[in-house]
Amino acid sequence: MEFNSAIFYFNTAIFYDIENLLKGYTCSSQVIANLSIRGILEAVRQTGKIGKIAVQRAYANWSDSRLRILRDEINELGIEPIQVFGFSREQKKNAADIQLAVEAVDLVHLRPALEVFVIVSGDGGFASLAKKLHEYGRTVIGCSYKSAASKTFQAICDDFVLLPDPEEEEQQSAPSPQIHLLGQFEVNDPRNIRLSRCVKKLTVNTLDSIVGKTKEILDWYATDLTTRSELMREGIYLSVVQEAVKFAIPGFQPTKLGFKKFMEYMQFACKDSEYCIARPPNSQATLRFRSSVGEDIEVLPDLDFDHSIDTYKSILENEEPILQLPSSEELFL
Repeated sequence: MEFNSAIFYFNTAIFYDIENLLKGYTCSSQVIANLSIRGILEAVRQTGKIGKIAVQRAYANWSDSRLRILRDEINELGIEPIQVFGFSREQKKNAADIQLAVEAVDLVHLRPALEVFVIVSGDGGFASLAKKLHEYGRTVIGCSYKSAASKTFQAICDDFVLLPDPEEEEQQSAPSPQIHLLGQFEVNDPRNIRLSRCVKKLTVNTLDSIVGKTKEILDWYATDLTTRSELMREGIYLSVVQEAVKFAIPGFQPTKLGFKKFMEYMQFACKDSEYCIARPPNSQATLRFRSSVGEDIEVLPDLDFDHSIDTYKSILENEEPILQLPSSEELFL
C-alpha cells in the first residue's frame, strides 16, 4: 500500500476564480444558485493529490449583491474572499486572473511549505502560471467545466478536475409548468429554486398532508448549507417560506385551514419542533431555530387550531366561505 505523507500536513493552496466559474457577471441568478463551492472542494479532494489546506482564496467582485449566497458558503468553508473591482468602468473577466496569478507566485516565496497549487478556473491564461509553478517544483491541479477548460492549461496541469456546468444544469431545470411554475405562480428566490428540485409538490390536500409538506420544507431549509446558516443567525423571512409553501402545496391558503394569516399558520406548523417564528425588535418576523434565538428577540407562541366563532367571522370578512362535504363513506357510517 502506497503511503502518501503529503496528506498529513498543510501543503495546499486553492485559488477560486469566481469570475471564470460564473462566466462573467451576466450570468443568471439560477446559475449562481447552482454553483456549489463545497462540491468543487470535494471533487478536488477526490484526486488524492492534495494535503491539508493552508490557503483558500476566492476572487470576485463580492460587492455584487447576487453573490450573497456564495459569500455565505465560502464563509462556512473558511475561504478568504478577495475583492476584485477590475481596471476600468467595465467589468473585466481577467481582473481576477491577474490578481490570482500575482498572489500565487508571491506565496511560492512567502510560504515554501506550499507544494500543491489548485487553480479553480479553465482560463488558458493560467497555463503560464502553471509553467512558472512547475519551475519552482510545485504540483498544479486545474479545475473547471469541460466546456470552458483550456486544452493548453489542461495539458500542463499535473491533474485536472472536470466539473458539472451550472449553465447546463440551468437549461435542464429551467422554469416550466412542471418544475418552477404553479399556474401563474413562479418561484423566484434562489433558495426556493434549489428547494423545488428536492421537494415534490403535494398531490392530495388534507390537513395532515399539508402540515407534513410544510415540515418537509422546513427540514430542507435545515439541511441546505445557506439556509441552515440563516436559520441559526438572522432567520428566513416568512415571505420566502410562503413562496416555497405555495409552490409545494397547490392552492394553499391559510384561511382554508382556519388561520387568518400565514404567520399564524407557521406558528401552528412549528409547534413542538426545533423551529419557531421569532420577531426581532423593529423588524419582520422570521423562521429560526429555537436554540439560536437571542434574548432580545421575541419568540411568537405556538398556536393550535382556533375554531372560535370570532376567528371564522374574521376570516369571512375577507374570504368567501368554503363548503367541504364529507366523503360518501363518512356520510353513510
